[in-house]
Amino acid sequence: MIWGATWWEAASAIGTVGAVVVALLLAAGEGARARRAERALSKMRAEQRSDAEERQAGMVSAWVEIQATPSEDGSHYERKATVHVANEGDRPVYNANVCIGVQNALDRWTPVGPLAVPLPLPVLASRSRQSWDITIPLLACSMETGNVMSGPTAAIAFTDASGERWTRNFDLALTRQSKAGEAALFTVDPEYGEEQLGQIENPFNPVTTVLLFLNALGRDGGPDWDLISALLDPGAEGWSKMTDDEWVEAAKHWSQLGIAAHVHYPAPRIAYVKTLTDEAADQRLDGPGYVEVPMTLFTLRFVRGAGWKVFSIGGPTPAHMIEFPEKDLYRDIRSLDPPESGASGTGST
Repeated sequence: MIWGATWWEAASAIGTVGAVVVALLLAAGEGARARRAERALSKMRAEQRSDAEERQAGMVSAWVEIQATPSEDGSHYERKATVHVANEGDRPVYNANVCIGVQNALDRWTPVGPLAVPLPLPVLASRSRQSWDITIPLLACSMETGNVMSGPTAAIAFTDASGERWTRNFDLALTRQSKAGEAALFTVDPEYGEEQLGQIENPFNPVTTVLLFLNALGRDGGPDWDLISALLDPGAEGWSKMTDDEWVEAAKHWSQLGIAAHVHYPAPRIAYVKTLTDEAADQRLDGPGYVEVPMTLFTLRFVRGAGWKVFSIGGPTPAHMIEFPEKDLYRDIRSLDPPESGASGTGST
C-alpha cells in the first residue's frame, strides 16, 4: 500500500502526473519557441518592409543638369540649367520639397531655395519626371557675373506611400527624416547670407533691385524718387496711377521691410522676392514644420537690356498675367539692346 492505495494504482497516478508535467513542459517550450519564431518573423517582416520602403524611396531623386547649347544665331554657347525631379518607383510620393544647392567648398553646400520648383510638390506620380528651367535663377547665384556657378545640385524631402518621411541631402545620401525635418535644406546661414541671396553686384540678381528700391524709400532726407522711378517696370501701368499721398503712405511701410533669403521664380524671367518686418522674422521656426508669417512679395520682371524691374508689390502677380514685347522671350537675355515697347500689365500694391 502507498498512501492508502495499491502500488499499481499509485504508480499509475504518478505516471499520469508525470505525463501531465511533461506535457506542460513541452507545451511551455513550444509556446516559447512559437513566441521566438513570431518575434523573429515580425522582425524579418519589419526589416523586409523597411528594406522595401528604402528601395521605393531610393527611386525618388532630384538633380540639376547643365548643358552648353549653341545660341539661336550660332554666335556663342548658352549654358542651360534644368532641375529634374523623378519618381521611378511603383508607388506615388507626396509633399515633396526641393531645394537647390551650390557647392562653395569641399564640405559645404549653400542652399539657395527651390528657385523655379513649386513648393511643395503635392504628388509625384509613379514612373514620372518633372523639369524646370533654372538658367536665369542660377545666374543670380554666380560669383562671376553672367556665369552659372559650378556644382549645383538638388536636395529633396518627401513622404512615401506608407507615410514615412525621407530626405536626400545635397551629398545625395538618403535617410529617414530626423526630428529636424527638412528645415536644414532651407537653413538661413548669416555667415554665408550673401551666397544665399546671390552676389549683390550681379545684374542678374533680383534681390539687388529690391534692395536698391527699399534703400531709396528709406533714404535719410526722404525717398529718392528718381531712383525709385528707374527701378519700376515700365510695362506695369499701375505705377502711374498711384497718387503722391499713396506713395508716401506706402513708403512708410515698405521702407521697414527686410528681405527673406530665398527667391522664387514662377517663370525664368519672373521673380518673387519675399520681404517681411523684423517682428514677422522673429516668428520664424528653427526646427521642423512651418509657421505662417505676414509677408510682402515683390514681383519682378526681367526687362531685356535693363535688368530686373519691380512689377508689383503686395500679393504675387501670376506669371501668365505679365506680358512681354512680342518675341522678346525668344531673345538672348544678355542682349544690351534697349527694352522694346509692347510689354503690358498692371502693377499692384
